[in-house]
Amino acid sequence: MLSLSQTHQIKPLDSITISGHAAGRIQVRDGEGRVYVDEAAATNLSIVVGGALGAHVVFALDDNGQTVETATFHVSCKTEIEDAGGRFQRLLGLLHDTMFNDWHSGYRKGLRIDGKFYYYYVSWIRDHVHCLKGYKYFDADTQGMQSGIELYADSQREDGMIYDKCKEMAHSELQFWRDHEFSEGDFIKKVPGNPTRRWQRVPVENDVEYLWIEGLYYTWKATGDNNWMSKYLDNALKAVGYSTSDRYRWSEKLKLLKRGYTIDTWDFQHKEDIARSGSSMRVDPDKTIFGVMFGDNTGMAVSCAYLAEMLRVAGRDEDAQNMQDLSDQLTERINKLAWNGKFFTHHISEDPSVKRECGGTDESAQIVQSNAYSLNRRIGQDKCAEIVKSYQGIREVMPETSAGEFYSCYPPYEKGFKNPKWEYMNGGVTTICGGELAHGALENGFEEYGSDILLRLLDWSEKLDGYLHTCLKGKLPEQPKANYTSIDISELANISFNGDAKSVPGWTGDPENDMRNIPRGLNDFEGVAFNVLDGERACIGLAHQEGYSTSVTVPVNAKTRSIYFLHGLAGGANPVGSMVFHYKYGSHKTQYIRSGQEINSWFMPPPNSAFVGGNGKGKQPKNLRLGWQGGNGTFENVGMYVYGWENPQPDNELSHIEIECAEHNAQWMLAGVSLSDQPVVFPGNPVSYGIPDMWGSAAVVYALIEGLAGIVDDGVRFDRVKLNPRWESAGVDEATASAVYPNSNGYCRYHYKKSANSLSISVTGNGENMQCGILLPNGSSAASLSINGNESAVNVSTVESSQYVNIDLNGVGVHEIAIALK
Repeated sequence: MLSLSQTHQIKPLDSITISGHAAGRIQVRDGEGRVYVDEAAATNLSIVVGGALGAHVVFALDDNGQTVETATFHVSCKTEIEDAGGRFQRLLGLLHDTMFNDWHSGYRKGLRIDGKFYYYYVSWIRDHVHCLKGYKYFDADTQGMQSGIELYADSQREDGMIYDKCKEMAHSELQFWRDHEFSEGDFIKKVPGNPTRRWQRVPVENDVEYLWIEGLYYTWKATGDNNWMSKYLDNALKAVGYSTSDRYRWSEKLKLLKRGYTIDTWDFQHKEDIARSGSSMRVDPDKTIFGVMFGDNTGMAVSCAYLAEMLRVAGRDEDAQNMQDLSDQLTERINKLAWNGKFFTHHISEDPSVKRECGGTDESAQIVQSNAYSLNRRIGQDKCAEIVKSYQGIREVMPETSAGEFYSCYPPYEKGFKNPKWEYMNGGVTTICGGELAHGALENGFEEYGSDILLRLLDWSEKLDGYLHTCLKGKLPEQPKANYTSIDISELANISFNGDAKSVPGWTGDPENDMRNIPRGLNDFEGVAFNVLDGERACIGLAHQEGYSTSVTVPVNAKTRSIYFLHGLAGGANPVGSMVFHYKYGSHKTQYIRSGQEINSWFMPPPNSAFVGGNGKGKQPKNLRLGWQGGNGTFENVGMYVYGWENPQPDNELSHIEIECAEHNAQWMLAGVSLSDQPVVFPGNPVSYGIPDMWGSAAVVYALIEGLAGIVDDGVRFDRVKLNPRWESAGVDEATASAVYPNSNGYCRYHYKKSANSLSISVTGNGENMQCGILLPNGSSAASLSINGNESAVNVSTVESSQYVNIDLNGVGVHEIAIALK
């Protein structure tokens, strides 16, 4: 009787054993009914699973080719990475969590209009489309994905304009300021059946139509639904027509898309332009001094190419050629107008004589985020290389406190915009730019640089509580350099950090739950230097309990600008106790110590990111920070707080500090005291604002899956694949990666392994054609190539200084590639 070693939870590239049929042949058909195994039967036949996902059927055939028995097993897969060392697996997990946490904790957003229910990731169409770059690998809801595009097609204005947001108007049915602000030009209207919502279009922006087309393209590729895509091609053509003819959008002088003077693709104008139009977002065709922002044009150019591809599939060859011609024309014009040899110049005015006051900022030297986007818009490898080098140049000169060179705008504007310097669109550092830059670098011969960006983004996330904020400050506020002097508390120490101490009380009395792993010696805790004692008497324990002190006197005998305390609390009520600061010349100051204000619980403390720019909504006291957080072997989350006290009399010598615990069940543990010659200051909040975190994380998913793992859908549903694994650039010797469209079961999965003298790849998918480019290690060349056990000629191509072995794979099932290195 035919039997299988496994029938469920089987992934592509897993091995299963077929038993019970020793004569004739064994055939296995994939989830689309195609034969991918056809071998002589054996008592125990081991096969490697491949082909389309779904129900796979094993056919046992007799010597005449007749079916005598069948068995079924189920194959499934998800988007995932498993790499040696686990760094990129962690990154993908953090990106997934950030995207879905930001998307209302995984609950889909939507609304009903005229009896039809629509879903979306973000109600701004641009955000929705940019999010598609990541969500398409995780979202299983085909109708939901499609309806996010339909929402803006069904509301399209007769002249082809796409509204950019279905906006909630502060829960009011009454007129709101935007009803007035956007009425001129018909950029706002009420949504039928939804009195608190409006269709709106920010008048100054000119990226909406091409982004909607891009969203149509991404959704079509993920679903593979040609009929659905074909229904919206006329909407796309109308959108292109609007963008290339309307007096709000098209520059007849320069024959390119135009806009008011904004920072890159964003929606706030320079103050001098606000004076002309009366609003930061509104434009007036008769008064606004328009110009060309290159990103609108590289975006429209590539979207016209996407549209040409869709039109050809729909059999509309003449329209397809017109769109491809327009794509080529826009590309030629924007290159001639805005390419400066290193990157695209930000904004070129229709009236070159106009000079806006920008506080001395050299606008010709500004590199804005659309340069990173343009890397992935078919602008040519030569231009991509120069843009990447320009960003590498920023890294050499950017502020020391910058999180990275992937700026929204660098250098930022000194004056002219309401957005502060080094924040958001005016010099913030964004994961959007980081993801697009990493993707472009990986695909254009700068693989090690692209991989390094991804690892730095992982570092961002892990420093901020495993959550990847889209925008960090481009430069933190300058802080005075403080000198710290640790006070020796060894004579006062009376408890141990270890709970199982013998000669003194062990922490708070629990032998398994303590502070045993806090670093000893001189350490930096939230920017403050403390000398933490070692040994059994390492900490001052204040409590009304045996073995603890009810009060201590800490000698100072020095002038100081501020004093920091490293401490933690268990139990008690407020106030926990008091500190009385005694001066040499008789006066004193009292500071009461309160839980949640000057101290907090050492057990399971929230991280600083939960307060400072993190996901929590609480407010952290100005002078209190979690200084150290770690585990103790039993629990993974314990910590000590740093409290800073500002000395009101820095020129009056402090003689001593009298510290007393209140009479209740509080246990107050003091591990360090340090003096500082500067006011109380902690490291600044690195998080900026203004952009949904899901948008930035989706951009990094796109870079990780398509750039580093190198799985690119070259058709629809991965029926054709470009496979370019670039693990060598990240120092990863073994990895398994899969990219899946859950809504259509299109996928590709492979296993990569590098040894001292060889590279091997096992790969499969639902498609029957793959174009592979395998990155060779630096300094190596390919001695030989084997495909499915057959020797093949070696074909090598070069991108910058990187070498790839090029391979065409055809046919359903599993393919085995082996490259011998020399």
